[in-house]
Amino acid sequence: MKESFLFLANGFEEIEALTAVDVLRRAEMPVRTVSITSSLQVTGAHGVTVKADVIYDSTLFADPAWLILPGGMPGAENLAGFAPLTGLLARQLASEEGRIAAICAAPAVGSAEPVFSRATRPHVIPVSRETSSAPSMKTVL
Repeated sequence: MKESFLFLANGFEEIEALTAVDVLRRAEMPVRTVSITSSLQVTGAHGVTVKADVIYDSTLFADPAWLILPGGMPGAENLAGFAPLTGLLARQLASEEGRIAAICAAPAVGSAEPVFSRATRPHVIPVSRETSSAPSMKTVL
């Protein structure tokens, strides 16, 4: 079975990240948490610090089943600002079975610049893909 990866940035939404990991592991689906920082320790939006399984820079993302992005502020903004992840998301979407789960605020951040803006990053979450988000992000998508 292909492995999935859930990305953690400081300020991630704890419920969105940890519930997804818990459900996948209970279903015996392989998933690894990935810190986009230089440390395995990542602190969520509400002060909960978790230890990621791996650090982004030392991980090979070969043919992943899912790339999972929890929301939370400023976590989603931190994910959006991490260029290597943006490239990985583009490759995932270009693949035949490319699947991305961007939860709540992760599909779009702020009213000025969406994380996956069609204008600045047209290769990520194209119009033809089905997308849902937090109601407050509706105008940004």
